[in-house]
Amino acid sequence: MSVNFTDMRTETRMNRFIQRTPTAITPDQKELIKNNAINSYIDELVRTKVVSNI
Repeated sequence: MSVNFTDMRTETRMNRFIQRTPTAITPDQKELIKNNAINSYIDELVRTKVVSNI
């Protein structure tokens, strides 16, 4: 299963990252998004005090 983006720059950047990461530690696209992007977004909302610390 693949992940579809509406932003070409984001898709290109993610694909380059996955290609350049050593095979032993390369996450699949879904895991990369789930673990990194969502946590980064939540951290940024907490940092900017949009939501209280979770």
